[in-house]
Amino acid sequence: MKLAEVRVPVPIERAFSVFVEQMETWWPEANRTGAQPFQTIFIEPRAGGRWYERDARGSASDWGQVIEWDPPRRVALSFRGAGKLEVRFSAHDSFTLVQIEPCDTYHAKSNWVLHAGAVPLHVPPALMQFEWADILAEFARVAR
Repeated sequence: MKLAEVRVPVPIERAFSVFVEQMETWWPEANRTGAQPFQTIFIEPRAGGRWYERDARGSASDWGQVIEWDPPRRVALSFRGAGKLEVRFSAHDSFTLVQIEPCDTYHAKSNWVLHAGAVPLHVPPALMQFEWADILAEFARVAR
């Protein structure tokens, strides 16, 4: 079950690079985890790496961890221990398709339920707080 997807008219390597190396250029400022606005967002390029933001004063605030690292096709991230998401990149003739989806479903205690066909899927609330279509649209604008 996809949370969102976008077609970006750039090569797969560029799409992956902008996603993991320039997140602060397209991620909404309102969705920060730190007390101050972020200056940079880091995704350490390896499984087990940190995913975090740093503000102008140098204070870091953790977002999560890199679960899987497979450039330029895929990165899986945990979000503050509350959910996992997978970002997939697939090359096509004139664009790269970028898809975001949860890596795992959530326990029934979640209040957030999406329906894929007739099957209810429970998605971690931490992943549902974001407007993924809007976020990916901004990502696509920056990646061009």
